[in-house]
Order: sequence, then structure tokens, then C-alpha cells
Amino acid sequence: MTDNTYSGTLKFKDVDFVFVFDGSELVLIPPKERKNDIMWGWLKKEICPGVYTSGDPLTVDVPYLDGFCNETSKRLIFLTREESTVGSRNSTLYINVAGYLECSPNTNGFCRMTLSGRALNYIHPVNRAFSQVFDSDDLTEKGIISIRTNGFDRTSTVKRAFRFEGRDIAAYFSVGWTCSMKISTPPITLNSSMIFEFDETDDYWFFYRLWHAAEDFLKYLTFSKNTLIEDCSLQAMYDDSHYPSTAEFKLARFSEPFDTKPLEKGRYIQLSLLDGSVEKVGVASDPKRVGPASKNLEYG
Repeated sequence: MTDNTYSGTLKFKDVDFVFVFDGSELVLIPPKERKNDIMWGWLKKEICPGVYTSGDPLTVDVPYLDGFCNETSKRLIFLTREESTVGSRNSTLYINVAGYLECSPNTNGFCRMTLSGRALNYIHPVNRAFSQVFDSDDLTEKGIISIRTNGFDRTSTVKRAFRFEGRDIAAYFSVGWTCSMKISTPPITLNSSMIFEFDETDDYWFFYRLWHAAEDFLKYLTFSKNTLIEDCSLQAMYDDSHYPSTAEFKLARFSEPFDTKPLEKGRYIQLSLLDGSVEKVGVASDPKRVGPASKNLEYG
């Protein structure tokens, strides 16, 4: 969930609503001139002239709702569960969402998903992504030490191909870095990521299911039931080789505070100990074990 509250506009059942979104529940406020239509046409049922009773439950009939956010001037795409019931209070509607994407207005399809979280820093260790470079005289006399990051060829794993829901996907792990001149943050931060590449698609629910399949795999490696993916970005290919980040993808769920103590004690399986096959380490072979519930995420 997010600490921010967003507002904007979107269309639902051919009516333009103002929305308010707190990270889990989507509130739709109708225009003044449509309030009576929604109250007496959508939510109530006339049983005889002038007499109304509660109508059939109002349901969501689309897999996602597409809105424009006032605060960011970006597109917000809300994943909705089809046939789920819409709550109401007077003519205001309430819809639970499974997740949402924040992207630029002209963005549609994506062909890469990047997942990150502190657990990945242990599974694909970030301490292998840099080296210390110093001269003994510079260190003792001048106090100078240099940190040098290793190239992507040394910090990225070989791509592994697998199929998920009928799609061909390439998966690999990599370590990236960010630099900052802010006082409140480290000058350089290293983070491991799990990356999936696939043919461009605008099936937003596919991203949702792939996220969960990946998280189940990470839970297996860390003997954990907690939420392990903390950030997700989606990219579209640019210039046949570059993948600029074009969308942030978030799940609408409550996450317990992340506990790193089990990882600090070594309770995890490093990626280097696997031979590339998820199936051989028992993933999905026993539903009672902590691990993926299906065999969709299998490396070839």
C-alpha cells in the first residue's frame, strides 16, 4: 500500500467519475447531474410506480479501470476483479483493487519487469558487485579509498528461458547502482533485481500473476512466508536495445514490516547454489512446503 492519496478522473460504465484512491480502495464520486441516475437506476429497483427496493448487486465488468491522476499528471491503471461487488454509500461507489500502475499517458504495452527487495540482495549478493581500490600510501597518509563497481557482465546471471501462462520469458538476476549527492542517503547504493523479459503486452493481470509467481520462488529460497518484493517497475523497449523505466507497479496489499534478521543469520539459499532448474530443488513438488503453488515458473 501507499502512504499517498491520489485523486483524478476516470470512466466507469460510461460515466465520468472523480476518483479518490488511498492505495487499496478506489472511491468513485459521480458528477452532480448523474447522482440520481446512479442511485435510482444502478443501485435501486422499482417494484411498482414510485416504490423502490435494493437492486441487484452492482458489479465490476472490466479487468481494469484507466484514470488520469491530478497530483502527478500521469495515467493510473487500476486492476479490478471482474464480477466483484461494488460497494456504495448514497451515489458514491467503492471498488477494491488488486494493484495499480502509474505511467505516462501515452504508455500502453511493456516488455520487461524488474523486481527488487532486500531479500534479493542476499540471494544474489550485492557485495560481489564492487571492489575496494586503494594505494597503501594514499590510505595511511591521505585517507583516500576508492570503491569501484563491477561491470554488468560480472554482476548479471545468464538468462534462463521458461514459459509462463503460454508466454516465452527470459529471466535473470542483476545488480544495479544509484548515486546520490543528498546528505540523508548513501552516496552509492547497490541493489539486486530479478528481471523478466517477454513480448510486449498490455495484459496488466499477467504482470500481477508473474509478480506472485516470482515472489513464491523467493519465499522458497528464503524459507519465508513474508512479502519479499518491495518494488516493481515495468519497461518498454526503446531504440531496440534500451529499457527506460516507464511505469511503477504496486500491489494493493498490507505488508508486515520486513524482518532481515533471518537473512542476516544465513537462512536463505544463494542463487549460485542452484543449477538453473527450479524443479530440481523441489519447488511446487509439495503443496505443504513453503514455495510456489504451481509449476509455471520453471527454468529450462
